[in-house]
Parts: sequence; structure tokens; C-alpha cells
Amino acid sequence: PQSLIVGVKMSDDLDIKITSIAERLKSVTPIVNDPTPINTWTPIPLVGDIVEERPTILRLTDGRCLIYPGKTHLLFGASESGKTWLAIVAMSEVLSLGGRVLWIDYEDTKNTIMTRLVAYGVSREQWDRIDYVNPEGPLRGPDGVARTLGGAELDRLLSTHYYDLAVVDGLSTAMGVEGLDMNSANDVGLYNNRLTNVIARTGTAVITLTHVVKGGVNGDKIDSLGSGQWRAQVTGASYLVDCPKPFGKCQGAEPTYGTITLQIAKDRPATVRGGRGVLAKVAIAE
Repeated sequence: PQSLIVGVKMSDDLDIKITSIAERLKSVTPIVNDPTPINTWTPIPLVGDIVEERPTILRLTDGRCLIYPGKTHLLFGASESGKTWLAIVAMSEVLSLGGRVLWIDYEDTKNTIMTRLVAYGVSREQWDRIDYVNPEGPLRGPDGVARTLGGAELDRLLSTHYYDLAVVDGLSTAMGVEGLDMNSANDVGLYNNRLTNVIARTGTAVITLTHVVKGGVNGDKIDSLGSGQWRAQVTGASYLVDCPKPFGKCQGAEPTYGTITLQIAKDRPATVRGGRGVLAKVAIAE
């Protein structure tokens, strides 16, 4: 009751301690309970028509595409190899057709994405169909089971919107945020089942941007940075991205030209690869 605290003066030391506790509580991510779980072990009847899995996003000049709907993909390469620009191209294509995009950015800020959208000529009228997320907290709690508020928000986004494309930028940072080791095959599976596979099951094409294995690509080393399980987990296609002629901002009236190449490292549905071998060049962006 208020009558019991009238005239009580808090000591300076106690005030500091209480303030410190309050500040610490602000940084704690509340945990929410999971909804009723879905039993994925229930047998699925093998009936109905067989749907041919064909890519529909990131269209080439000959009409072929590189990204499959409802599948996960990797774009991996060295820093400044053009991975994010390719994702911007894919996003622009989806937006121009009236689609919606989820962009999960672990490494940069909205200002960078906005700058690139302007540079690529994506109309601001289309930006309201981009859900840009800049997460700093994990999707799961310390026990690896209970969803955080971030996990609940992802569920809300996926249940209230249909996304044609989702981009996850910054794989190593994403794994760190989740408290997982990207060199662990088990942790790779955990991560994909928390994020990319969850999104892909809604029919969304998922592109993850990451770096090439240390030392570059030599011989049979065609994996992205981290466990070789990353390539095994891809359900769509994996592309090695290179930039033999870098892009840059124009320093005057003359445009700046550059070149990005894509080599196919994996193509599970096998529509893109055709008869080409491992690391065959499948596209050039100029």
C-alpha cells in the first residue's frame, strides 16, 4: 500500500543496484511457450500428381532461371564477390511481378539495403512488400527448444504473409546468434530446422549468403565456409559466386561496369545443371 512507503528514502547504493538490475533485465530475451507441436513422423501418402521442380527466380536472358521455389539455396564466395547484388537482382525481379520478400540481415543495416535498392532502380512504391529484419537475438532459448520473442515473430510473419523469396545474409553471424557452431554437422542441421527449412516449407525460395571455404576453391573443395554439411543440406542449388571485374560507384558521368560469374556446386533437382559438371559456369552478370 502507498501509505507504507510514504517517507521512505532509498539509499544511493540501493538505488544504483536496482537500476543496474533493471538495465540487465532489459537485455534478457523473454521466452514464450511453443504451440502444439506438429508430428512430422506421421506417414505422408504417396498419391497425387508428380510436380516437376523447376526454378522460377533469377531469370537469365535465355529464359532459364536459377532459384527454385520452396527450396533452400547457397550463394557463396569471397567478400565483395557480388552475392548481395545477386540477391538484390532476385528481389527486384520478385517485386516487379507483385511478389513479397523477407530479407533477414545479420551483418548490415537497412541503410545499405535501401542504398542498393535505389542504385538498382527498385521503385520505392515496391518497398512496402519487403519485410526487412535485422535480428540480434536467437530464435530459440538456451534449452534449444523454447521459442524466443524472435522465434514467435518469425512464426507470425510466415503465418500472415506469403513470401516468394527470403534472403538470409550473414550465415556465420546467424549461427553465432543462435549459439551454434557452423563447423558442426549437427549444429548445421539444427540451424536449418530453425530457420531456412521452416521458411522453405511455406513454398518460399530461400537464398543464404555466405563465404567460400578458407583457401578458396581448389580441386574438390567446393564448399562454403564451415561444415561440408552445408552443401548436403541444400534442397535447391548452391552457386559459387566470383567477381573477376569488380563493381564500384560511378565517379562522374561515366558508368562503372563489372562482371559476376556463377558456377554451380550443387543442383539437387538437376534442372539447372543439365549435363554440366561440377563448378560449371552457368551464368554471367554484367
